[in-house]
Amino acid sequence: MLIAGSTDVGKALEKGVEMMSKDEFEKSDLLVISDGGFDELSQRIVGKMDKQREQENRFSC
Repeated sequence: MLIAGSTDVGKALEKGVEMMSKDEFEKSDLLVISDGGFDELSQRIVGKMDKQREQENRFSC
């Protein structure tokens, strides 16, 4: 569910996590910049992000 004025960051994170799983993005960072708050993330993407953190990737918002 989208809340008026919120940012749907899920698709961007999906693509970022997909890219991070490739060798050329090993130990890379993903930075999200927005002018507002984010919707709640799905457990599926949170799990994928946790897996990438184990590979020394970092996420910042």
